Amino acid sequence: MSKLKEISALDLDIVALVRGGGDRQSMETFNDLNLSELIITMKQVTVTAIGHTVDETLLDKLADKRFHLPHDYGAGLNATAEKLSHERSNSRALLIDEVKKDMTKQFSEQVETLEKQLKKKNKEFTEAQTIYKEQVESHNKIFTDQLKVRNEEFQKLQVTSGKQLEDLQKNFQEQ
Repeated sequence: MSKLKEISALDLDIVALVRGGGDRQSMETFNDLNLSELIITMKQVTVTAIGHTVDETLLDKLADKRFHLPHDYGAGLNATAEKLSHERSNSRALLIDEVKKDMTKQFSEQVETLEKQLKKKNKEFTEAQTIYKEQVESHNKIFTDQLKVRNEEFQKLQVTSGKQLEDLQKNFQEQ
């Protein structure tokens, strides 16, 4: 009882009373009314695995969970531990899958965004090339037109200069 009082003061979730079988007289301890009252007042979940299958004590009847044999309790703990381990492994695998899916989705979205940006920049580049080409053609046309006008003016100047030279030579010969 003193050990149970000490344990009940601790912040535990479960208290298990486990003991192998024995003679009838040693099993009477687990039918004690004072011990039974203590078990009822404990805030922890109580589990018993006392004696053999045929042994049933007052504590077994008052416990939150009863196992017929200590071996059954151990097997139950083992099964629970394996189940939890399996669930933990599955939850990790699920978490990894979810992270992979999330990363794949984010990567795909980033690729899609970059592809859109690239298409936009390619379109802007093509438009800039078209504008540049139009400007070059416009400047070439203006330059060609100006060159043509200057050539015409130069030819007129040559003709005029040629006439003036002839007139000067004629005047010079006359003089």
